Amino acid sequence: MGEVNNADPILVLAGPTASGKSHLAVEVAHILNGEIVNADSRQVYAQLSIGTAKPTEEEMGGIPHHMFDVRSPDERISAGEWAKEAQAVCREIQQRGRVPIVVGGSGLYIQALTDGFVEEPSGVPESISNELQQELSERGAEALYTELESVDPASAALYSDKNPRRVLRALAWFRHVGSPISEAKQTQHPGMQAICFCLFPDRAQLYERINKRTSKMFEQGLVEEVQVLLTKYTPDVQSLHTVGYREVIDYLNGLISLDQAINFTAQKTRNYAKRQYTWFRKRDMQFIEDLHPRLAREISEKYISARSAAANSKETNQQ
Repeated sequence: MGEVNNADPILVLAGPTASGKSHLAVEVAHILNGEIVNADSRQVYAQLSIGTAKPTEEEMGGIPHHMFDVRSPDERISAGEWAKEAQAVCREIQQRGRVPIVVGGSGLYIQALTDGFVEEPSGVPESISNELQQELSERGAEALYTELESVDPASAALYSDKNPRRVLRALAWFRHVGSPISEAKQTQHPGMQAICFCLFPDRAQLYERINKRTSKMFEQGLVEEVQVLLTKYTPDVQSLHTVGYREVIDYLNGLISLDQAINFTAQKTRNYAKRQYTWFRKRDMQFIEDLHPRLAREISEKYISARSAAANSKETNQQ
């Protein structure tokens, strides 16, 4: 396969939820002598296993898996924080002479890892973040954005899409330190060179897989998993807003039936997959629609070829 070094590009395997990324990544890892780095924003949470379709030990196939269970359910992690930790993991894998294979469907995580990111200040108490989450429910996103415009116009202009997560982070910083986050010291981190593949299976087939996987999650004990989580955490922690967990909580609170919880989970997961299709289409990736039996071998060969071409190009430019 050839020796791996820190200058080599990483391999990214992206795609919508339930497209078969995890299983395929294990096959590729066996071929390339690789290790898997999780890029799923919900599989980073410990104790959220069934509802996030986290791979079991058997499904990992003896391949080292990283960036799973790196946060407790009541902690937060931004795309930048994840990318900083994932970059360090990828470099450690390369130092061992192996190939980092980044796998997941969280587009912002992958974008931060490959395009680079700005490391924003941290250290805001969880209590402030929780208060703002409550205000978001009571006052609405528009009111909080208006507040941000008054205390931190620079951040408000930057977040003109009014993304609630970003608006709340900027407001939390202001309430904590009394000055705009836009004036705080920020560190720019460059991205990692990557060769990116994206699975794009037929939508009808994918939606059927989502329906079956959702039913299987409930059969495997998703309701019981949520019940255990609720003995340790309140229902308003961010991780429990994940599709599936929120529906089970509504079921446990008597707001919907079990059948409705299953159907709503499947429906919202299909909607999420649809958004993933749209997002990834805009990215510079090699799209794969034919999920044939030799796909792992094909991806491995394409990666080796692209890695060799990148190395030759670098040598030519240095001469």
